[in-house]
Amino acid sequence: MKEEALLQSDINQDHFDMLMVNLRMDSVFVKENMKIRWISEAGIIENLANIVKEYRESRKLLVCCLTYLHEPKPEDSLLIMPLFTSSQ
Repeated sequence: MKEEALLQSDINQDHFDMLMVNLRMDSVFVKENMKIRWISEAGIIENLANIVKEYRESRKLLVCCLTYLHEPKPEDSLLIMPLFTSSQ
């Protein structure tokens, strides 16, 4: 299959070499040689609170808690839904 690609007139040797390059890099190489500022270097689990906070802030999400002091009724959703739709 790789050899067949070279037989086509559209692909020259340079393009073939670019397509076949292996881009796997060691994480130490990336960290030390590329000037990337890492925000969550410890990983997702350790930074989950920060990730959730950033997600909420970027989408302007608000936390809303409602407490029922009676048995829920079908019409309760009709009373509550305008609270959520009017804030958008």
